[in-house]
Amino acid sequence: SIFKARDILKKIHQKQKDKGIDIYMNWNPRFSAFIEFWINGGEWEDMFVDEEFSEGDLVRAFKRTIDVLRQFCTINGISDEIAKNASIAIDCINRDPIKED
Repeated sequence: SIFKARDILKKIHQKQKDKGIDIYMNWNPRFSAFIEFWINGGEWEDMFVDEEFSEGDLVRAFKRTIDVLRQFCTINGISDEIAKNASIAIDCINRDPIKED
């Protein structure tokens, strides 16, 4: 749910603050809903009914998500489970028109 995601984001921000990391992790719950719809087999065209985001906005958000997930696959010391789940998520997101050549 959106509230659980916000709680997780708060914990991430606190961990960043504790470690002296000044980079703010931007999160848009609307993009999260689009990604969830997409990975569950939703059709690309169905995401643009009465929405304020353009196709370019969504492509950028999806590709940024893939980029972050790829980092989880290569970070030293990250658990095998997180790396595996990140890889699975990449495979679920990375389909046409998002898929890179």
